[in-house]
Amino acid sequence: MSARLLLLAVALILPACATVTPELDTARRELVPETWFAGSVVGEGVFHRLDRGADIPFTMVIDSAWDGTVLTMDESFISAKGRWRRVWTIRRTGELSYAARLSTGDGPGAVERAGDTVRMRYRARTPLVERPFVARFDQRLRLRPDGTVLNTADVYKFGVRIGWSTVVFRRLDGAAPLP
Repeated sequence: MSARLLLLAVALILPACATVTPELDTARRELVPETWFAGSVVGEGVFHRLDRGADIPFTMVIDSAWDGTVLTMDESFISAKGRWRRVWTIRRTGELSYAARLSTGDGPGAVERAGDTVRMRYRARTPLVERPFVARFDQRLRLRPDGTVLNTADVYKFGVRIGWSTVVFRRLDGAAPLP
């Protein structure tokens, strides 16, 4: 009887193993900012303000360049509230760590990556609001199986969560480079 169960288990498991291909196995893919963001990227997202219960949809366009040491990311935000632009300089400081600074004088920020996820912690002016103010951001970027990057961020003022944003990034060339 146990031999039949073992045979049944093997018969069920083997076909599933055979269908895994390198293209579908995203567990081994890494999100490397200087590779994935190099070039032009567009993001569609929403910023949710807890104090107003309002969602502010926005579009981001990022043009980036990697010079071998520094990733420069020129971000443009567009929403019904107006336009906002900022430039990041992100310098690799270790195998999985980076230092980040914004052109607006905000920051510095810490950037760490692990597998398909990059985490950023920084202080910056909040775009997309009537009167921008400095807040703390805890941001996570995750490479998704379809090659897009999901960016979620919690926004804090005086240690209290005041909102969050969600953005889906896609490369304008249509392809996400593999590591």
